[in-house]
Amino acid sequence: MMPTKCQQLFKSLKDWQKRFSFSREQENRFLRTVAEQSDLFLRILTGFILIFQLYNICYVLIYTDARLHTVASRVYMLMYLFMLIFTLAVLKLRSAWRQRAPIPWERFTFLYSLYGGVLIFWSVCLTLYDQRVSDNLNVYLIVSLSTAGLIYMKPSFSITVYMFSEILLLIQLPYFQQGAISENYGKYVNSVCLALVACFISLYRNYTLRQSFLNQETIDQQRLEIEGQNKKLDYIANHDALTGLGNRYCLDHYVADLVKNGARHRAAVLMIDIDFFKQYNDTFGHLKGDQCLRKVAETMEKLAVPGKLFRYGGEEFLCLMTDLAEWGDGYLTSIALCWGVEGLELPAADTQKNVTVSVGCTEGIMASQEDFMNLLNQADKALYTAKNTGRNRAVRYGDSSPFIEEDGAVGK
Repeated sequence: MMPTKCQQLFKSLKDWQKRFSFSREQENRFLRTVAEQSDLFLRILTGFILIFQLYNICYVLIYTDARLHTVASRVYMLMYLFMLIFTLAVLKLRSAWRQRAPIPWERFTFLYSLYGGVLIFWSVCLTLYDQRVSDNLNVYLIVSLSTAGLIYMKPSFSITVYMFSEILLLIQLPYFQQGAISENYGKYVNSVCLALVACFISLYRNYTLRQSFLNQETIDQQRLEIEGQNKKLDYIANHDALTGLGNRYCLDHYVADLVKNGARHRAAVLMIDIDFFKQYNDTFGHLKGDQCLRKVAETMEKLAVPGKLFRYGGEEFLCLMTDLAEWGDGYLTSIALCWGVEGLELPAADTQKNVTVSVGCTEGIMASQEDFMNLLNQADKALYTAKNTGRNRAVRYGDSSPFIEEDGAVGK
């Protein structure tokens, strides 16, 4: 029966250790989190310790008229000075490490643990020496519980520190106490209970910190996954799946952002249509048609800079250029698009020709959604003219004869 219970206990300990076994990267993040959380507590604790040591040093000096003529006064003075100097050294080292890049978080946690261990050992020594004139364990009790609750220590380190300190206290108490061991039995029991409670608090704090870290890691991971899914959904909602260009939904938002707060832009709107694309699909099939759309879109996207190209629908594209350096830049871009697509030399349905585009262009001031719709309507009319006057050309809205730019004919 007993071996079975022991086996269960060991299994539980192994499961606990496995659960909180972090990867090297996780451990570094955990130590950083612990160090940042413990830093405030350490400063509060060290501040209190410094005040306590300075008070005691002043008290000893005043009590002995600064002569330290007794052995006890010199022993107490050495103890107080040691803890004062050690605390200042820890704070100095902490400040120096804070200036480094990257900050050595693992060293920080070790420094905090070391300070806690030294503080507990110091409290044992002070408590033992106090037994000559007093029978209380107040210093040991306060320091042990404070370090257990405020300073992070690894389980192996905390168990070692508290058990070693308690054993030292139990062994040395009879040499400093007044009266027989039997008369101080209650004090031994209290000190053992205190050590066990402090050890439990330290272990429980380690457990809660690691559990909290794991919970936060899970939350962060889920948040990243949700953000990733939201970005994918947002991309799908705003982009054409075939060409990767923005769709009409994306265009609406893009225009709304441009004209919000009444911003005014010198803008050009280009409506682009692939010539005889229905015949292309009928001749080569839809797979080839998709390849054609992708190649044409990729070429025009490069040539449309600094404008933004959108797939408006089917074989139609829209290019929106804002903050034009010169009036006429939109029309020059229209001509470049015609030349660029024809330069791909993609065979058209008519074996004597290559795939080409027709472009309708207009320019004007855009300060509202209504302004954009007016420009869009003008560009659409210019495109209609380009398609009805021979295709493979750029036509600018508002030119004479009506809406036709004869010099703008491309690829005749």
